[in-house]
Amino acid sequence: MDARAFNTTETLVDGEVVRIRFLRPDDKDGLVGLFGRLSPNTIYQRFLSPRKTWTKEDLEYLTDLDGRRRVALVATLAREGKERVVGLAGYMVAPGDQIGRPELGIVVEDAQQDRGIGTLLLHHLLEIASAKGIAELEAHILAENDRIAAPLVHLGAAATRVTEAGETSVTFRTDAALEHVSRMVPSVRVDPDRQTFWRKLLGWAEGLRARGARGG
Repeated sequence: MDARAFNTTETLVDGEVVRIRFLRPDDKDGLVGLFGRLSPNTIYQRFLSPRKTWTKEDLEYLTDLDGRRRVALVATLAREGKERVVGLAGYMVAPGDQIGRPELGIVVEDAQQDRGIGTLLLHHLLEIASAKGIAELEAHILAENDRIAAPLVHLGAAATRVTEAGETSVTFRTDAALEHVSRMVPSVRVDPDRQTFWRKLLGWAEGLRARGARGG
């Protein structure tokens, strides 16, 4: 599995299609746009400190990916005929880390939160991590951010949670996390087989109406 070729679409339960694909070097402007639509609270909660934007160095670091130890996916929506980056999820092994346990990060712009985009990003990211043999992942969040901390702890029975100096570190097994998130996916997307069935049914109904209008 070449993670760098990953590219798929998902239909959210409200009917909008979201594309989830590997982050590319030419996505830097899209990342800047994403950051600009984050609220100060989201920035503080996700990055553990206030900041105004991503620097050039940040963008180079985020897009310097090898498809195994450093992987990132973006979620995009079609807006005004263009692709808009609305979410980012990734895991990266820090330089010099001998343990090889990647740090997980995920953010979705405020206007698109609570639609299931973050769940789908995490699901596909965990699938890649599992395929690449990544046994464990860890995440660092503010101790006060229970909205994120509680779900992370429940990603698997082997998850551990350590809080120190106002920051919580959660370590969890990739396979357990993938199993947990996979159970959440059906609630945030339209099943492809079911979607095909309803499209066929709608087409059949429209055909009946058309024949009725023609009187035959």
